[in-house]
Amino acid sequence: MFTQSIARWRQSLALFLFTQIYRLLFSRWVRGYSEHHDAYEDAYSGRIGPILLYVNECFVLDHRDGSIGLCLPYPCRMQTGGWRWQQARLLYTVAMGTEQIRPFGWSWYVPPYWPRRKNDSSSIPF
Repeated sequence: MFTQSIARWRQSLALFLFTQIYRLLFSRWVRGYSEHHDAYEDAYSGRIGPILLYVNECFVLDHRDGSIGLCLPYPCRMQTGGWRWQQARLLYTVAMGTEQIRPFGWSWYVPPYWPRRKNDSSSIPF
């Protein structure tokens, strides 16, 4: 009984959050709106300042998910001695449907630091 009520509460919370993310994504405040249409999935993304919004709808599987996140810029020192900006992303994903592709909950992404190589023709082996 108690576990059924928690599952029902989690499902209603997921529906509420997905609806709010979807509404925010298609509002007039969003900048950098982009769409990607595939044979299996539609994906929408946009930003409101440092807030990132993502919505994915899969046609083949019973799955929809929405993510809201924060983009945190931080300085990164390059191998050449200069500085550049990297962006760390902290996301909260709401997944709906019977077949879960992406996990429900918090995730974070920090891009790996790969120093750029100098374009030197003598390093080519052939």
